[in-house]
Amino acid sequence: MLGGLAAALLMGSCRAENGDTSSSLAQLPAYVPAERHAGTIQVVGSDTLRTALLLLTDAYHVQQPAVEFELHFPGSDFGAQALADGQAQLAPMSRALAGHEYDEVARRTGQSPLQVPVAIDAVAVYVHRENPVESADLQQLAQVFGDVATEGDAVTWSMLGGSGDWAARSLQPVGRAPGSGTYELFRTRVLQGAGFAPAYRAYPGSSSTVRAVAADAGLIGYSGIGYNYAGVRPLALSEDGGAAYQPLPEHILSGRYPLVRPLYIYASLEQGLPEETAAAMLDFLLFVVSRQGQQLLARDGFILLDQEDLASVRTRLETAAAALSGR
Repeated sequence: MLGGLAAALLMGSCRAENGDTSSSLAQLPAYVPAERHAGTIQVVGSDTLRTALLLLTDAYHVQQPAVEFELHFPGSDFGAQALADGQAQLAPMSRALAGHEYDEVARRTGQSPLQVPVAIDAVAVYVHRENPVESADLQQLAQVFGDVATEGDAVTWSMLGGSGDWAARSLQPVGRAPGSGTYELFRTRVLQGAGFAPAYRAYPGSSSTVRAVAADAGLIGYSGIGYNYAGVRPLALSEDGGAAYQPLPEHILSGRYPLVRPLYIYASLEQGLPEETAAAMLDFLLFVVSRQGQQLLARDGFILLDQEDLASVRTRLETAAAALSGR
C-alpha cells in the first residue's frame, strides 16, 4: 500500500509569503480531524526546529490524543542518518538532504524520502546587548570565525569596527557543532567551505549558543533568528560591505539579508511501516501546513511559506493520504 507515495509528494522550490502574517494565516484552511489516528512517530533532527516541533506535536496531540511522538534534536545530519537507519519516520531539518543522503534513505528503506518545506528562517549573528558593534559584512565574519588568521594575530573587536575601549578587547567566536544544518550554512555561506578558527567554540544547541553570548560580552555567535533572547541582539549584515540589514521579515523576504534558508520536515514511508503510523504521519504534516500549524511556526519567529506553495504541499499530502487508504 505504501508503494508510489513518494512520487505523489515530490516537492518543488519554496517561496516566502510577502503579506501580513495575520492576514496570510486567515487565508489558510484550518485543520479539522477527518478521522481518528493512532500510533507512535519517531522524530529526529534539527535543533533549530526544536521549539516549533514541541509546539506542533503538543497541539496536534490535543486533536489526535492517540498519536504519540518521541522527539530528539541532535542536529540535521543525525536526522538524515536516522531516516536511513529506520530509527525515525520524521526528520525536521534546517537544510535540504544532500544527494547522497537522499539516495541512502531511498536505498535502505525502499522508498524515496518525502521533502515537505514548512517555513523560512534566517541565521543571525548575535552579540551581547552592551556591545556597541552594530553591523558586519560576510568577509569580516570570515576573518573572525574562519581559519585564516596567521599565528600570533590578535582577534579583537576592532576587526568588526569596535572603537574606543572595545577596539583592543579580545573576541571569542562561538556557534553550533558539526552535524548541525546551521553550522553547515554558516560554513558554506560565510567561510566559503573553509574551516573554523582554532579558537572557535562549538555548542550543542541553538539555545546554549545564544545564552553563552548573553552571559559574556566578549563572545560573538550565530544561531537561528528564533533564538533572539533578552541579553543579546543581532548584527545587521551585508553581503559585500554595502548596506547592512537586520534579520527582519521585510529584509528576509526581499533577499537583502544574506543568511536565509528554507526549513523542512522529511518523512520516510519505509517499506514495512504500519499503515496506521504512515496515516498518522501524513495527517500530522497536514496539520503543520494548516492555519494552526503555520500560526505556531510564525509564533516561533519563522517566516511563512508562500500561499501557493502551501496549497501545493497540502494537495500532495492529501493525495498521498488518499492513496494510502485506498480511496
